[in-house]
Amino acid sequence: MTWVLVLTICSAIDLRCLPPLTYTNIEYKSWSACSLAGYKIAYNVLLTFPPETIENNHIVGRFRCITTKTI
Repeated sequence: MTWVLVLTICSAIDLRCLPPLTYTNIEYKSWSACSLAGYKIAYNVLLTFPPETIENNHIVGRFRCITTKTI
């Protein structure tokens, strides 16, 4: 079974999220590989936001790994 990553960037203040980003160009061979990549990618995406935006809006990255069978 293979997995793909779906990342969503949200504001913890108003509970609104940007449209999810589905990384279909990378397939992971295990749940653990996908979940570890999720933390790394979410971290790197958050680094693209100005620190004051993250602080003022309580920006968070959340992700999920889904099987390629569900796409």
